[in-house]
Amino acid sequence: MDLDTFIDTWTRATVSELSGGQTFIIQLCRVLGVPAPNDQIVGDPDYAFERYLRFRGEGPSQRRMRADCYRRGAFVLETKASASSSGQLERDMERGLRQAEFYADRLERRPPFLVIVNVGRSIELWSSFGPDGGPYAPFPDAESHRIALEDLRRPEIRDRLVRVWMDPHSLDPTLQVRKVTAVVGRALAGLIPIIGSRLAADIAAASGASEIDPVHRQACQSKAANFLTQCILAMFADSTGRFENHAFLRLLERYRRTPEEFHRAAAQLFREMRRGGFSVILGQAIPRFDSEVLDAVAPIALTPADLDQLIAAARQDWRDVEPAVFGSLLERAFTTGERAAGGVHYTDVATIEAVVTPTIMEVLRAEWAEVRAGAARRAGQGRTDLARQILCRFHHRLCTVRVLDPACGSGNFLYVAMRMMRVLEAEVFVALEDLTDNQGRAGIGQRRVSRRRFMGLDIDPRAVWIARLVMTIADLQSEARRRVETAATRISVVRASHGAIVQRDALLAPGRSPAGLYRRGSTPRQSDWPDAEFIIGNPPYLGAAQARRQLGDAYVDDLWAVRQGRFRQADLVMCWWDRAARILARPKSRLRRFGFVTTNSIAQQGSRAVLAGHLEGEGAIHLVYAVTDYPWSGGSAASVRVAITVAEKTRSDRAGRLGRIVAERRGPDGASLLSLDETRGVIGSNLQISPDQTPVQPLKANALLASRGVQLMGAGFLVSPERAAQLAALSERSETAPTRPYLNGRDAAERSRNLMLIDFSGLSEAEARRRHPGFYEHLLETVKPERDRNRRQTYRDRWWMPGEPRQALRAALAGLGRFIATVEVAKHRWFHFVDAAFVPDNRLVCVASDDAALLGVLSSRAHRCWAEVFGGRLEDRPVYVKGSCFDPFPFPELTEVQRRALAELAEDLDRTRQETLARLPALTMTELYNLLARVRAGEALPPDAASTCTQARIRTLGRLQRQIDDLVEAAYGWPPGLTDAAVVERLSALNRQRARDEAEGVVLYLRPGWQMRRPASRAA
Repeated sequence: MDLDTFIDTWTRATVSELSGGQTFIIQLCRVLGVPAPNDQIVGDPDYAFERYLRFRGEGPSQRRMRADCYRRGAFVLETKASASSSGQLERDMERGLRQAEFYADRLERRPPFLVIVNVGRSIELWSSFGPDGGPYAPFPDAESHRIALEDLRRPEIRDRLVRVWMDPHSLDPTLQVRKVTAVVGRALAGLIPIIGSRLAADIAAASGASEIDPVHRQACQSKAANFLTQCILAMFADSTGRFENHAFLRLLERYRRTPEEFHRAAAQLFREMRRGGFSVILGQAIPRFDSEVLDAVAPIALTPADLDQLIAAARQDWRDVEPAVFGSLLERAFTTGERAAGGVHYTDVATIEAVVTPTIMEVLRAEWAEVRAGAARRAGQGRTDLARQILCRFHHRLCTVRVLDPACGSGNFLYVAMRMMRVLEAEVFVALEDLTDNQGRAGIGQRRVSRRRFMGLDIDPRAVWIARLVMTIADLQSEARRRVETAATRISVVRASHGAIVQRDALLAPGRSPAGLYRRGSTPRQSDWPDAEFIIGNPPYLGAAQARRQLGDAYVDDLWAVRQGRFRQADLVMCWWDRAARILARPKSRLRRFGFVTTNSIAQQGSRAVLAGHLEGEGAIHLVYAVTDYPWSGGSAASVRVAITVAEKTRSDRAGRLGRIVAERRGPDGASLLSLDETRGVIGSNLQISPDQTPVQPLKANALLASRGVQLMGAGFLVSPERAAQLAALSERSETAPTRPYLNGRDAAERSRNLMLIDFSGLSEAEARRRHPGFYEHLLETVKPERDRNRRQTYRDRWWMPGEPRQALRAALAGLGRFIATVEVAKHRWFHFVDAAFVPDNRLVCVASDDAALLGVLSSRAHRCWAEVFGGRLEDRPVYVKGSCFDPFPFPELTEVQRRALAELAEDLDRTRQETLARLPALTMTELYNLLARVRAGEALPPDAASTCTQARIRTLGRLQRQIDDLVEAAYGWPPGLTDAAVVERLSALNRQRARDEAEGVVLYLRPGWQMRRPASRAA
């Protein structure tokens, strides 16, 4: 059947003939030249009519459902048949869409397309290419997703349908965006540093210097960034029709033979763009561009290579360029030192969507589902006017949503939020048009989701103007896709988001400051945040210690004064989290949800206190979504992991969804593709599903035994054995050298550096100087200058001693020949015995016990599960937090037989590891456990790794570990086969029981002979 016959036949079909949905699909396939069901394989379950679908997570007893037509990996197709062109037909098409969505959402892999066919009349396309199950949206947009039969005469429409059938992922719009953005990125990537460096070299040559100072070098980079951004704005104007006939590209090409003259013409053009009106340079009327990007026009002479790069970029269709690329532009405008000083980071679009979706879109889409259902009911009752009013009210509500990013940087979060909300707005338009034969938009006038509702704060003026530009460009792209071009619309003013995105310190503001910026010496107050329904963002990351070094003592002191000392040990990012949480908890607060990207250290002790303060007990807010270890590029090649947390006000149900990454791979275009598994429950401050809402408590039984090691506060305390011998020669003959072997986390996890600690603990400065003049002189030279700059007076006054000598730990270790230790931050959680001659570093968590049975319990699966839930995380590595991992852990009551057996196994485990490392000097403890993990996973090992496994006795270690696990779980009285979650739940219940027992005076001390003599232990 040819195309004309197909269109003519189905256009004239009677109502009874319209029921032949399968016939219509088969003939459509013939016209398109694609196979129909059963053409290639008869009975093919992956491409069939009336296909029964098996849904994920549903057993054989579930009701079977079938789709009208299904092609695996391509589409679910539903057919409806009606000769009507209004009313009932639109409701039928809506039901077909919801039915297809229902099927798609329950399949193991969602197809990228839903195809809704009005037999003999039209075909609707809906798409969702995201791997995270995002909503289906009209494809390619709300205006052209419905294909009438007459539209099939257009070759591009037929090509679109062929690709839906045969290569659906080739239609993913993000592929074109990434492709064009990559081309643009390659063309422009080096221009800022190249031009900036050339400017700096010219200034240095003019002054006769070899190089210029960092401040002027950065000014050159900023000048280059500003000039390039002005060019980019002109390129967008070219592609979006604001300049006729790609006038800026033609201007670039005109100066190809004289590139050194281009900057003069460009400077004139940028001034004309700022004013608007007739452009002499372009020879046409142009709009006024209301952007401060054009405020400072500083021409920069270009080389032929520079101009070629600009021409290559200008030839691209900038309607397909991702506006978020300006995050990278901003990054290149900063020097590395500036970025580090501010804790500035940049977030990729996929990560932004992972925040915006649970924070904003889940709320709005839940509302939309209710509105859409209500409008459908009214329309079904024949009350079309009321249905239209319901949809118009929702659109008005959508247009009044206010979103705030209080650390907006280059505006990428605001842009992505606006883009996603406009996709939802397009669905509202489709529903309105379907309701009344394309007349439904009459009720909404010119109102649209406006960029002015997306508000941002940032302290950096360059970030602010680039954020405004990003939002302006996003509007240009959006308008270009929907605007009917006229001379009037082409030269209408291009306005920036001046009032929505402002330069302001988000944490501190002086008492009187028109610019809203903190100034040292002024009376500080808390900075004002605009009212918003949703807060999103990626605030700067700086640890508590780094904040003082980077921001200065005065700023940090004022910050803590304004915050009344709240959470001093938390990462700086938690100041934003705490502020948003306090706004959310206010009575009658407008804020619905907030969501932030933070470091994984949010679950560590210092930052975790912020979460605990808001979430635990009768907290007014709770986490609705969280995921840790989320991969994040942030414009850096380094592998960084972040946490995403989304909070809302608590009403009745405190449960949330905890995401866990189960698979991670790179797509063909290099984009990260993730598979997440979600668990529902109450998410605790450790970003784990809490087995019970009652927090665990530290136990008296464990008191005073665990501590971090010595914190030096000065690298000069560590010397080689040879250097120690030289310094000891100057000590009094009767004195023993004040040195002891030192062990830190790296020494334990890898190989010992054999360093010695100069340990003057217990000696006054005068005693140290008289008895050990050589060691004293060494510390005077290497440690005292650093200590003199320390803010803490005790560190300055007692400079010859370690900053935190851990006297309580020293007392607990007295008389022991060995103690137990674990590396605080490590990929694998293992414990081992350390000779008491060693002084442990503060990156080791030490347990003052020589009991091998205690080592066995700490080495067991039970304790590993506990530490995984109640510990913290630093990037992708678990952190063993003494206060939450050891102090509340309920050790089992061992019988004497169990104690002896467990002690024997633990001794064997420790001895086997130490002998292996002594025999294989190239192996480390981390590598040993890496091999053990691979063997446990059943991985096929290459010959060299298999040989190492044999030499390292990996399977022996694995067997010892399993025997310890089984014995400990038997000691708790547990049945075999418990899941990790069940183990933690039982241990949490046991903790609560032990706490009640201890309140009644029953304490199962781990080291009773020593603990019971300490009043602090009895009162713990």
